[in-house]
Amino acid sequence: MRQFLIFAVGFGGLACIAAAPPPVVPPIVSVTQMPNVVQNPAVLERDGTYSALINGASYWAFNDTALSQPNASGQSFFSNSLAWATSLDASAGIVLDKDQTDSSGLPAQFIPFSPIEVQFNANHAGTTCAVKPCGVSLAIWPGPLVPDPLSGKIFIPFGLIYRGGPVQGFQSAGTGIAVATLNPDGTLNVTRPVEGKGRDINLLWQKNVMGYSDEAFIHDGYYYAYGGHNVFVTTEDLLARVPVSKILDLSAWTYYAGNGVWSPDPAASVPVFDGSASGSSVFYDAYLKCWMLIYSGNFSNDIYYAVAHAPEGPWSKPALLAVGLPGYNNNADYAGRTHPEFSPDGGKTEYITYVQSTGPFGQDLPTLQVVFGKPGG
Repeated sequence: MRQFLIFAVGFGGLACIAAAPPPVVPPIVSVTQMPNVVQNPAVLERDGTYSALINGASYWAFNDTALSQPNASGQSFFSNSLAWATSLDASAGIVLDKDQTDSSGLPAQFIPFSPIEVQFNANHAGTTCAVKPCGVSLAIWPGPLVPDPLSGKIFIPFGLIYRGGPVQGFQSAGTGIAVATLNPDGTLNVTRPVEGKGRDINLLWQKNVMGYSDEAFIHDGYYYAYGGHNVFVTTEDLLARVPVSKILDLSAWTYYAGNGVWSPDPAASVPVFDGSASGSSVFYDAYLKCWMLIYSGNFSNDIYYAVAHAPEGPWSKPALLAVGLPGYNNNADYAGRTHPEFSPDGGKTEYITYVQSTGPFGQDLPTLQVVFGKPGG
């Protein structure tokens, strides 16, 4: 392993001290390039990369997944997949040694489409489709995996996405929250409970409504979730929360309106930080005794970090953590994520991954080992 980039922050060793609102970004001792994440050899590319500790293993939710051969459903490209690492020792790199597979033994889609979505894809398939425009399809892109220790359920927010055909890039078709339980073999049993009352009853937030799936976690009995919207080259993130027991009741959600106020009106939301179009990692670092934000800059290979005393902030000014390896054909890296479950020392050492393009149909997941300085030292 080689030393990658080191950015020492010259604040006299100050870390997250409650006397400074917002806190000062903590110093970085080192950033070391680790081996790429090891995955199923049939995987050509996968992104998304949100992870969580579930039953002693690190589970990863991926978005678009490309395989070197079709699975049992005849698919070599589909919109989401799941893998997990049974070992939490990342000192020699992260190894995803298990996958949610179908009868072929290859990865398969783990969050199902609703009947309405299945019919939409069938109607719009091919060049001579039943419903115009042709070639448009729906994809399901999962966000973070959020285990609830009280109920044993795992909440998985996701975005429903239009793509292909005349669609320019990707467009949101709504946002939902899937619910999973752990099977004895380690796989997840994922369901799409009824959530809303609009076009698709399996979506909590319908098309053209702000959804919250960029990052999420449970804290003090509440399910917190961030949602981002693009503003030129930045992404403004808003924050919402709901009692865990009422997560699928949209009327129970409240939205952070600034100055310590949580409002039932989503229009009252104010941005809490500028994040990334590919989502952000937000987690509590016990070693630093503060909340940490890590994300990839839009249209760059830069990875940034910031800190706060509470999920709503105020957040510190972001600082540069590292610069990712260059991608194929100058494609920018994206989806910088932290995986706190691999930390061997309560957050002093964190493992961060990002998505690097390696070719027209290839992606790697480079890994960085980051060591933070001692708070107040």
